[in-house]
Amino acid sequence: KNSRFLILDEPCQDLDSKNRAKILDIVEQVVKNIGTTLIFVTHIPEIPLVVTHKLVLKQGRLAQKTRV
Repeated sequence: KNSRFLILDEPCQDLDSKNRAKILDIVEQVVKNIGTTLIFVTHIPEIPLVVTHKLVLKQGRLAQKTRV
């Protein structure tokens, strides 16, 4: 499908590094090729290269907002 919006919540959790890299590559290709807007929720520092903004929440409140 050519979704305009994609929300992924912890898509790489519990994956080994090889499969984590595969998921990140697939996400990057979807965003680049289709132009999908992405919200990527994670607790690990690895994020897709197509991410342009980063929000950090602490106890449910915005702690940091930066451009990547």
